[in-house]
Amino acid sequence: MTRPLDLSPQLAQSMALLARATAQGPDDIARARMRVQVQARLDAIDAEAPARRRSRVRVVALVAAAAALLLLATLVAKRPQPSLRAIALDASGATPALLPYLSAGPGGLSPGRLGKRQRRIVVSGTAVARAQIPGVGSVALVGPGELAIRRGAGAAIELSLSRGLLLAQVDPLAGERVRVIASRTRVEVIGTVFAVDARDGDRVHVAVTRGRVAVSRARVRVSLAAGHVLHGDESTPRSNGSSAVGRALAARLIRHVRSAPAIAPDSADAVTLVVRGQPSAALVSLADGGAALGSTPLAVRLARGRARLRVDAPGHSSVTLDVTLRRGQAAEIGFALERHPVVVDPPRATPRARPLRREHRSRRSPVRPPVPSMAPAPAPVKHSARPARPAAASPSRPATASLSRPATARELYRAAEAAMRRGQRATARSKLTELVQRFPHDQRATSARFEIARLSLAAGAPDRALGELRRMLRDASPTHVLLAPARLLVCRVHLERKRLTRAERCLTALLARHPRSLQADDALFVMLRLALRRRDCARAHTLAARYRQSFPRGRHIAALAAQLRRCAR
Repeated sequence: MTRPLDLSPQLAQSMALLARATAQGPDDIARARMRVQVQARLDAIDAEAPARRRSRVRVVALVAAAAALLLLATLVAKRPQPSLRAIALDASGATPALLPYLSAGPGGLSPGRLGKRQRRIVVSGTAVARAQIPGVGSVALVGPGELAIRRGAGAAIELSLSRGLLLAQVDPLAGERVRVIASRTRVEVIGTVFAVDARDGDRVHVAVTRGRVAVSRARVRVSLAAGHVLHGDESTPRSNGSSAVGRALAARLIRHVRSAPAIAPDSADAVTLVVRGQPSAALVSLADGGAALGSTPLAVRLARGRARLRVDAPGHSSVTLDVTLRRGQAAEIGFALERHPVVVDPPRATPRARPLRREHRSRRSPVRPPVPSMAPAPAPVKHSARPARPAAASPSRPATASLSRPATARELYRAAEAAMRRGQRATARSKLTELVQRFPHDQRATSARFEIARLSLAAGAPDRALGELRRMLRDASPTHVLLAPARLLVCRVHLERKRLTRAERCLTALLARHPRSLQADDALFVMLRLALRRRDCARAHTLAARYRQSFPRGRHIAALAAQLRRCAR
């Protein structure tokens, strides 16, 4: 029987060399990526091999990995870089369809532009857009944010983060070089799970939960390992758990990693659909569920199979579109809406004019009788045998048929605005109610419900205001600009009804959903005043510190000291 070889010394030496190689800073991103690839392959082999065979398999794999590392080092400059292919995108908040993504408009995504070398993802509010980038991995952009994806220098994929929070999981085996640029901060990625927070202006925070990145800013290069965060303009990394920002980013990364497999292109069950037609800026919604998808031209991702869409536009007839979406095939559907027929009122009933006798005909209007005159009658003038035209054809009163057509959503909204400027609240509420009833899927319907709620609250009807706000929040798009004001108005209704516990829960939820909004400024200050009302000075000081940190130039910053003096009494 052949005696097995004892490769423990060689294995120990090889592992020591690998440990020294991986412990070095990522000065050379290409070599660092190769080392991470080798380590990732060894970890995969460890997970699959039985316990009694791991040592032997690991030695063989280490030798093969070393050979592969040498081969990669010689061919890295010659390796053709794959082109940036289509990016699979997802968004949260709309069911069962996904939110519109990229730039909705003529430059939006269409089947003919899938090979474009630059992508731009824009999200507003607190929406989350997730992207699966071939050769890289999964990224998520938390709004409000803007991210451009392009090929940069050295065939690397550059993620240019203008604003927002970027969460990314880069596959070390994908073979792509990735860098993130946010303001003056540059993050070079080797194969990791990390976050780049550019929501605080030039103060960019970088957190890592797996792997390693290299952060460069102001000619200073910092190696950031797993479990650490680099704040603002600091040059020394901290532990993720040592700061609230680090803990929050780490928690977001955990949720991102859990949701990433659901949007992988290989297992995704979504198909890109482009909707365009006439008139432009028509509203597209799901015919079955009623969820609004956005305005045309529009690109959305829907589940494969049969989909039924409804297209509405002011002054036009609605249309229902049926489309079959097949996996792996982008689809496009067009439409042309018909204008509403113009309703013309019949002319007003007038006494039928009798033909005048020949001697009484004149060039005057037949409606007006001839004025008696003492002058001799003029010679008779020959006329045609046609009867006299009705009064509407008189030169002094041109024939104008009065047009009566239903007002459009835009006209109703403008009429309501004009009524509010004049102080006619009842008229404004009537116009807005008509808009909501006749055009429930119009983009202005959400704003109309918000204004109805405001008017109802001012009129002393908080229950009606709360009902309108709940319907608005149920039907509104997750990126609507009035979501934060509407939620703050709900909290105000609870305060008006003296439901202080419910109001505080409402304000807390608002801060979680819209942490950087103007309404969050007001919500935090109201929570501080509620704490002072309960004589909870400890919570009041905590909220004041949070306010100063979140809104150093907030509208209530000057009133904080005066409010906190109540604790000293």
